[in-house]
Amino acid sequence: MEARALKKHIRLSPRKIARLAKECRGKKLSFVKPRLAFLPQKAARVLLSTIHSAEANFLVKSPQADVDSLVIETLLVNKAKGFRRILYRAKGRADRMHRKASHIDVTVSDKFAKQAAASANSSKSTKAEKGKKTAVDAQASKAAMPVKQIKSDEASTKSAPVSSKEKNLQPDSAKL
Repeated sequence: MEARALKKHIRLSPRKIARLAKECRGKKLSFVKPRLAFLPQKAARVLLSTIHSAEANFLVKSPQADVDSLVIETLLVNKAKGFRRILYRAKGRADRMHRKASHIDVTVSDKFAKQAAASANSSKSTKAEKGKKTAVDAQASKAAMPVKQIKSDEASTKSAPVSSKEKNLQPDSAKL
């Protein structure tokens, strides 16, 4: 089961929020929430409130579910329509200020927690096995490689015709 929370028109640059969102994707809520709570950025507070909302939406859908096993399935940060202001300058001039805004979309799920735990246990053993297999396979492939033997009289009697282009490509010492 999964639950979703949206927060729209946040007066913060998407780039600032995305920097923190990248660290939260695919991680458990029990891991992410304490870390975001102690960060000084405004983006951390906004992300934390959106994650809390997604968690509450999940509890509404399934009240008996285990909240500790929830994982952030997707965390999207999109650009929203910002607004412009005028910045007055010297000599009667004016510049435009572009104020950026963002949308945040968080989806939490409990099914990925089970898969993540299973893949974490299996990936530890398979990484070690893969490394061993590749080293063994490399040695076996070198040993099994057929060696081409050239007879000395065949090599001296048969010479391939050389085109004029190939003659030009040969080094100067070969021409002498």
